[in-house]
Amino acid sequence: MKKENIFIMVLLVLILAILVWMNMPKESLIGTTVNVMGTAKTTIAKDLVTVTLGVTTQDKTVKDALSKNNADINKVINALKSIGVKGEDIQTSSFWINPTYDYNTQPPTRTGYSVEHDLTVTVKSDLIGDVINASANAGANAFYNLNFKVSNEDEIKNGLIDKALLDAKSKAEQIAKNIGKKVVDYKIVSYEYIGQPTATPIFGGGGGEGMGAGVPIEIGSNEIEVRVYVTFVLK
Repeated sequence: MKKENIFIMVLLVLILAILVWMNMPKESLIGTTVNVMGTAKTTIAKDLVTVTLGVTTQDKTVKDALSKNNADINKVINALKSIGVKGEDIQTSSFWINPTYDYNTQPPTRTGYSVEHDLTVTVKSDLIGDVINASANAGANAFYNLNFKVSNEDEIKNGLIDKALLDAKSKAEQIAKNIGKKVVDYKIVSYEYIGQPTATPIFGGGGGEGMGAGVPIEIGSNEIEVRVYVTFVLK
């Protein structure tokens, strides 16, 4: 009976020891930890821009309104290509045919039809002034949604993450040196972006019969910062 009691007590002690070991903080088993934030940032120029521009025409019949619109939009497309815009960078984004009415009469009377053909154009940022000028002079009478963006945004972000990790490691190594230890591993990594270089809308609205040369467009630049949060293990 005594042997059985001793066996049970030993078994309980072993179980208790295992439970204590399983619930011990990991760092107490493998060494000291230190939490470090690493940073990296850069200033980037938005090198691409998209703009939506179009032609709206009206006439008494669908056929005549469409014929006018086709002629005008082809002039716009040819004007864009003449200043170096590639065909694959010009895309139809919307096309509408709607009846028009005179609402001064009761009931309103149909006066004809309106045709709208919009294009989305993507070019290098330094060409956008010429795009607006050339298309307006060729007959475009609507301009919307001028957006600047960065062509290699992912590449820039990945490069900043690498630099921020090196910054965090350098800080951890300095801390370890000051307390007589060395960095042997890391446990947790998370990161965030500050001031992401996403597309920035500049304006929206209508156009006119023609614009003078050299439409002034300010491109500007963005600063983007990456912060990484790392837990380093020291021994």
